[in-house]
Amino acid sequence: MVHQKAGFFLILILWHSALSTGHRRRKLLDKIKIRPGPPPDDSAISILDVGFVKYHAVGRWPGTKAKHCCAANFTAAWDIDGDLLAIVIDNLLCEQELQRHRHTALYRSIWDDEDHTYWRFENDGKRQYHANGTGLSDDRYRGAFPGATGRPSQFQVKHNIQDMVTSCMGDLTVQLALAKSKRLRWLHRQTHYAHGQSPSRYVKIYPNYFGAFFASICLRPEHVLPLQSRPHTDSSSYGFASVLTLTPDARFSNSGTALTRNRETGISVVRDQADAEQFAQWHASTLKPYPAQGYLNGSGNIYVDIVAKVPNKYNRIALYLRNRLHAAYFEDASLLDCDPRKGRLTYNAFYDIFVPEKKTCQELSRHFATNSNPWTMRAICDNCVRRGCGFCFTRDTGSKASRCTAASSATQCEQDNGVWIDDATLATCKDASIGTLCWDHKDCQSCTENGCSWCADAQLCLPESRLECPLGNTGMVPASEGHRCRSDSRILALDAIGQDRIRREASKAQQRAGEEIEALKKEEESFD
Repeated sequence: MVHQKAGFFLILILWHSALSTGHRRRKLLDKIKIRPGPPPDDSAISILDVGFVKYHAVGRWPGTKAKHCCAANFTAAWDIDGDLLAIVIDNLLCEQELQRHRHTALYRSIWDDEDHTYWRFENDGKRQYHANGTGLSDDRYRGAFPGATGRPSQFQVKHNIQDMVTSCMGDLTVQLALAKSKRLRWLHRQTHYAHGQSPSRYVKIYPNYFGAFFASICLRPEHVLPLQSRPHTDSSSYGFASVLTLTPDARFSNSGTALTRNRETGISVVRDQADAEQFAQWHASTLKPYPAQGYLNGSGNIYVDIVAKVPNKYNRIALYLRNRLHAAYFEDASLLDCDPRKGRLTYNAFYDIFVPEKKTCQELSRHFATNSNPWTMRAICDNCVRRGCGFCFTRDTGSKASRCTAASSATQCEQDNGVWIDDATLATCKDASIGTLCWDHKDCQSCTENGCSWCADAQLCLPESRLECPLGNTGMVPASEGHRCRSDSRILALDAIGQDRIRREASKAQQRAGEEIEALKKEEESFD
């Protein structure tokens, strides 16, 4: 009887918490008055096509009260179909935090050199390979941004920046996007019902950490390709893209982001498959050479009409649908500079909005595309476990690579010879990341001398906390028995067999990589 009462009260508390959360969100949205027509002329969104805007909202941003957030006025606008045009928030971060992020951008980030900035645009912006053959594995920015880009040298730093920006915007941004769009509300319901969840609880914004980058626009107007001049989207699915201006130079207030409409198709937002196919057909038809168009700096060009633009302003963030057609707007070419200390410095980031709770771990895994750096994986692991998921450390690539996944996947992780971390494990992300340092040792002596255990048959060096080798313990040499590396004939024989197997697998992997590169080159040649 006591347990039944306790269960009843627990359900009552959870139900009340859910209602309170929904009430708080509705209360925030109720503070915003959405009015018909375009925003005032002196607002942060400059409307060029008045008939294209159906609703607007202006006022004080009623978002989070976090100490690092100083958001002041905001402007929002919706197009004739009810889709969000943009949300613009001024003075988003408090000055101390903004200066810290600016310092990170300028002095703690890895930036393109001028050569790398320009090789991305050779041959009409098609994918390029470095002369040294490292093009496929190079982790630098590969998109179409017309200028220099930089990324923080440490993953944790980048994660902290985007988390802070996200917290200052809050989930209210998603509510505004849903407020007037019937299609977005329908997609929101369908996404969550498909996973057996009530959509009313999941109005959230999810940062895409690996998509974010710092940028300084600098490509000369005569070098701007059709790829930059014609309209583009950042994704074919609904979500957000954002631009946070970090430069205090007021001269850049004449530049900004232009939200556009394609002249030929009339498309402004790629809403569905039909729009995507129509836009793709139009895009393919523009592959023929066009005269240089430069940057958008008026009301449009041969490709698009500008329906609205958001000028750059220090500490202003512009948030718009990532599937909306847009382009850089830049009037004064004398201000173009690849040096972020002198140019227009911005922080460009992306966000998902339709991620059901059951898919959150998989989405985090997609965002936290892991690499071989154990300290980076530790930051990713901390992120993952903090959000109620589990993290699997492995040495493999592909489907068995280190990943953030659902807490029920511990068994699969063990089958993939991984180290499993979640809230219930005794090990921590720190332990596991240190354990991954053992993986860097490729021979028995080096492995055991560094306090790890050697698995001769599998040719793996594992942390001492791992009591089993993937192929059985007959080939295990604990750190305390390192002398066996050169004296035990069984270990020496298993080492030889393991090395031969590793060489064969490496040869096959190299052959597959060569075939993939050849296939990619043929694909590119087909466009010539």
